[in-house]
Amino acid sequence: MLYLNGDASKEWIPVASGTDLVPRHVFHGRLPGQELAIWRADDGFVNIWQNRCLHRGVRLTIGTNDGAQLRCQYHGWCYANRTGSCTYIPAHPGDSPAPTLTNRTFPSIEKYGLVWTTLADQPPVPAIEALENHVTVPLRAVSVNASMQTVCNQLQHRAKRFDEFGPANDSQIEVMSSGPMHVEVRQFADLPDASLTFFIQPVDEDRSVIRGVLSGDQALAEPLPLLRFFSSALNEMRDHIESDGLTVFRDTEKISDCPGKITKPVKPSNYLRAPSTQMLKVRVSKKRQEAYGVVALELSPIKGMLPGAQPGAHIDICLPGKHAAQYSLVNGPAETGRYLIGVKREEAGGGVSRHIHDELQQGDEVEISFPKNRFPLRRDAVNTVLIAGGIGITPILSMAKTLSHVNLDFVLHYFVRSEGHTAFASEVSAFEQNANLHVGLSVGHTQDQVSEILEKCDPTTQIYVCGPPPMLDMVQCVSKEQGISEKMVHTEYFENPNTIDLGIAFRVVLSRSNKVLAIPQGKTILQVLQENDIDVPSSCEQGACGTCVVKVLLGNPVHQDVCLTEIEKQQGNWIATCVSRSSSDELILDI
Repeated sequence: MLYLNGDASKEWIPVASGTDLVPRHVFHGRLPGQELAIWRADDGFVNIWQNRCLHRGVRLTIGTNDGAQLRCQYHGWCYANRTGSCTYIPAHPGDSPAPTLTNRTFPSIEKYGLVWTTLADQPPVPAIEALENHVTVPLRAVSVNASMQTVCNQLQHRAKRFDEFGPANDSQIEVMSSGPMHVEVRQFADLPDASLTFFIQPVDEDRSVIRGVLSGDQALAEPLPLLRFFSSALNEMRDHIESDGLTVFRDTEKISDCPGKITKPVKPSNYLRAPSTQMLKVRVSKKRQEAYGVVALELSPIKGMLPGAQPGAHIDICLPGKHAAQYSLVNGPAETGRYLIGVKREEAGGGVSRHIHDELQQGDEVEISFPKNRFPLRRDAVNTVLIAGGIGITPILSMAKTLSHVNLDFVLHYFVRSEGHTAFASEVSAFEQNANLHVGLSVGHTQDQVSEILEKCDPTTQIYVCGPPPMLDMVQCVSKEQGISEKMVHTEYFENPNTIDLGIAFRVVLSRSNKVLAIPQGKTILQVLQENDIDVPSSCEQGACGTCVVKVLLGNPVHQDVCLTEIEKQQGNWIATCVSRSSSDELILDI
């Protein structure tokens, strides 16, 4: 059930889960125009205050909750449970603080496992029939880079196809009821009483939080499978909502009944998510020779800040008259003031690398894309093995920096032809016992070394590999021979070694755009989509990076990419539109 009127300021709004309020902790909440300090006292009362000390305006969320009062970390001002009144000022220990020194407080209630507040004068307490008198468990909150209205519209639309999201599940999903303000989803078969209710928390004009609550007495006797399923489903739903928020809402279904409906496309924040056509101008602040045939570039913002990037991300560099080229970011988590990339000289291709090596100078300006990531790093693994070959060290190094920063166990293996080919050698050597440099090994010795590395991996290990295609193929082959699950091995190809056959003609049906397009011989799906003004993000256009991958609803893709895993290819639910084809006459795509 989706519950939210058009004017959120007149309703109770969920701002936290009850499990967020652990003992002696202060939780940072958000509403449009408000930062909140939320904390539970030892007597069980939930305080929701404006997140600032009355003295210097320091955030109270960095203060100390002693169970009865909140103490500001800066000058020690203390505020009482429930009232928010100042009870002590260390600089004036003999004086009683004036009664007017009271923090702004907000009302609070706990219901359905969530903590609620309101900006209005005590509106009616929410009463959701599907949740009343049942065991309830909140899902992990999912933050969405979209406005409350966009999320409201999209949830109602997408919940009708909720079973398309999330991992494979034997149980069926059924939408029991829906309307302008609610969607109730139920999983039946072996769990007939399970249901899911959605609530939306507005954060600012282009950001919201989806808070789901599971209910069902029998279903929640063993809630973990349901929690995992719906958590994964909500993550995928969030990605679709954010993606659709970049373009005009094209669905033909009636949505005018929804209060607060959007009538114009929502523009995302410049530093959250951007369409593939949006570019940034940066300046080459440093250029240095990093290894044989490799230069390192530091790219600094001309104006404002650079968008944040996660380990494994890459950017496109676009030069006038040349195709874009993709380069992985070497940045660690603390390196946010500039982008660092390594560029290997390639004589073939579109000429971008040759231009960077021969002509691009320090101080020049270039256009780059927002960071994209199809090679993300998991940070919940007990052990992580990083394997790099040649210039493949660039995304692997960013992962090593991140794991080191958060004190997670990892080992790095770097294979190079010679010491002169070792890029970012000083940064690799900084990891000391975690880093292993393998120089000048033959193909056979490299395979033996990789086999030895993988033999030491247990089921808790995640493996990340980047380098030349033959090396990646070899690692995948060795891991399969050793019985290592494909889900443990993550690869990123810088190029697609497959021969691309564009000889098959077929048609695609765009389910959300209500269009049917013919894909002739000699043209890719992506080219035809672009010719018809269908905005699909793209990058390498060689089937290597995965930026242009879209969901297949019906049909039989013929995969010619290297970005999808073998499991994904066998399932046939995704297709790289820049290179892949269809063996069926028609493909129905979720576009």
